[in-house]
Amino acid sequence: MESNVSEQKIYEIVKRAVKEVMDEKLLETRLSLIPEVDENEMRLIEKEIGEPAKYKKEDYVKVDLGNVDL
Repeated sequence: MESNVSEQKIYEIVKRAVKEVMDEKLLETRLSLIPEVDENEMRLIEKEIGEPAKYKKEDYVKVDLGNVDL
């Protein structure tokens, strides 16, 4: 059985698959670099900047993350 898939189509499929894996690994790496905080540190942060529930809507800035899936 012979397939009529062009070389360009195969290239595009492989390129997309590699990009998806690289994006996933990059996200994993970025997330692993975010330091964890313990409960005491979190209380100090909340004391200094407040809790998210108390933030004003105007304090938020919409950021376009492009094609990033979180």
